[in-house]
Amino acid sequence: MSFSASHGGTDYKRGLAFLLSLEQWRGQGGFGVEKLRAVMSSLGDPQDSIPTIHIAGTNGKGSASAAISAILGVAGGQVVLNTSPHLVQVNERICIDGLPIGDEPFGRVLERLRV
Repeated sequence: MSFSASHGGTDYKRGLAFLLSLEQWRGQGGFGVEKLRAVMSSLGDPQDSIPTIHIAGTNGKGSASAAISAILGVAGGQVVLNTSPHLVQVNERICIDGLPIGDEPFGRVLERLRV
C-alpha cells in the first residue's frame, strides 16, 4: 500500500466523510466498551487472533508507538500502526510497514467499520 497525493476516489471520499461526521467524545454519556465490542464482532473479532500492543496513557504514546513499530519492523514482522490525530493527512492514522495507507484501502476500511 502506498501514499497517494490525489484523493479523488469514491471510497476515500465516502470514508472520510463518515470519519468527519463522527462526534468527538467529550466525556458525556459514559465510556463503555459496548459499541467497540459490536464493531469488533462485526469484523470477526480480529483482536483475538492478531498479536497486538496497545499503548495507553497521558504522555509519550506517539514516541513509544514509533519506537516499538520501528523495532518490530527491523525484526522482520509486518507492523500496522494506528494513531490519532493525524498531523497533515488523515491517511497517516493507519501505517503499514511505515507507509500511510492508500486512499482507496483507507476508504474501504472506514466503510466496513460503519455499524
